[in-house]
Amino acid sequence: MSDGTMHPASAGVAARPAGTPVGASDRAERRLAELWVLHQIGEALQSATDGGRILRIILVGATARQGLAFNRAFLLLEDGDRNELVGAAGIGPGSPDEARAIWDALSRADVDLKELLRKIEPYLPNCDERVAEIARNLSVRLDGDGFLARAFHSRRGVVVDRGRIRGEDREVEPDLLAWLGTDSLAAVPLVADERPLGLLLADNAVTGKPIADDDVRALELLAVQAAVAIERARLTDELAEHAAALEHANREIQDAQRRLLRAERLSSIGQMAARLAHEIRNPLTVIGAYARSLERRASCDERTHEVLGIIADEVSRLEHIVGRVLDFARDPGSRREPVALAEVAREGFRLMEWELDRAGIEPALDTGDGPFEVEGDRDQLLQVLINLMHNSIQAMPHGGRLTVRLDREADTTELTVTDDGCGIPEEVRERIFEPFFTTRSSGTGLGLAIVSSIVRNHGGELFIESSPGAGTAVRVRLPVTNPAAPRDAPSRRNDPCPRS
Repeated sequence: MSDGTMHPASAGVAARPAGTPVGASDRAERRLAELWVLHQIGEALQSATDGGRILRIILVGATARQGLAFNRAFLLLEDGDRNELVGAAGIGPGSPDEARAIWDALSRADVDLKELLRKIEPYLPNCDERVAEIARNLSVRLDGDGFLARAFHSRRGVVVDRGRIRGEDREVEPDLLAWLGTDSLAAVPLVADERPLGLLLADNAVTGKPIADDDVRALELLAVQAAVAIERARLTDELAEHAAALEHANREIQDAQRRLLRAERLSSIGQMAARLAHEIRNPLTVIGAYARSLERRASCDERTHEVLGIIADEVSRLEHIVGRVLDFARDPGSRREPVALAEVAREGFRLMEWELDRAGIEPALDTGDGPFEVEGDRDQLLQVLINLMHNSIQAMPHGGRLTVRLDREADTTELTVTDDGCGIPEEVRERIFEPFFTTRSSGTGLGLAIVSSIVRNHGGELFIESSPGAGTAVRVRLPVTNPAAPRDAPSRRNDPCPRS
């Protein structure tokens, strides 16, 4: 809540001269004026919610001529994590000339305390940077035995006169007084709910006016209101943090519910698909076997031979679709063992060699010297690569270049499959991992769904970068086997056509 900056205020130079006799009526008048000032400061604090503004109201109320009329004021707040009392803000002029300039500015503005507290900055010029520096660099241990620590733990205001604590035969540390630039000041603890929150310091370092007991009492009353406002702001901030945390947790719960519903839906689809696939596979196998047997018979005429070939081809296609459905429906559990992704990539190119040649696609494997080892199921990771390469081939019906690249970061390995094919339209990109969604008339819509399932099962992530007409890059990010191991050597090997 502290802002660490200095804010302008009046120097309080128009105060009553020291030593002037005060009668009962004068004292009553002054008491009423004090209560009115504190009432206005209290109203301003009640309406403030921002921590920085609350600090400014406290300091201006303590130093304005219309307020308690101290020359300077400093706020120190407790830092429980560091067990320290640290400077939060300071206000006041650095010299008599600056005090007169501030007073002249306020006289010309002709504002009362209520207006001054409502709109602080427009009325006052900047004060001496030295006051802000003093505030920023005040810091003491709460368990120390110095003046500030003892004042913080006290329950009443403490006055220092010429370097000694009033009413006690005890000196204040000379280094502290030298830093503050005065040997006379009042220190009042800020206490809310019996818990000390900070310390309010005030002095008359410019005018040299003595600090009377009535001045200390008024400062104590201000400190009561200040502590309540500061604690309220702190609790408000904590409440806002808790509300934000609850909102974040609520969003996570909603996301988890959506994922759970999706998982249940996919599980139902998978179970249904598995049952259907098993029921379909057996008759398909029989039909395919008979069709191929009849096709091989020499007695078949040419037309019959052609028809039987078509039947056999279509059965093979249906068997492939059924196989993809069963792959998707199968339990994603997999064995875990060290897998060298570089070897998986080379095997993928060997298996896809015929398809790449037929499509007129130039293959390239870009890898470093390391094995790019991850923990996982080698067969499933090979299936991921084959599916991605197959999609890239289909995206380049007129040929092109297909590149598989491996990269190692501190705790992840990335396998990237890049093509210069037709790309993926933006309106389609978010749905490509949905089961059975496809833009091709002959596709099953399961290839990328299977890829996504395997990658997730390996604790990895999947990213797609694509633009229509500019190609597609699919990045598979997997955790490495040993994140603490040194990174792979930066030298790379390019295999434009890795084949057996």
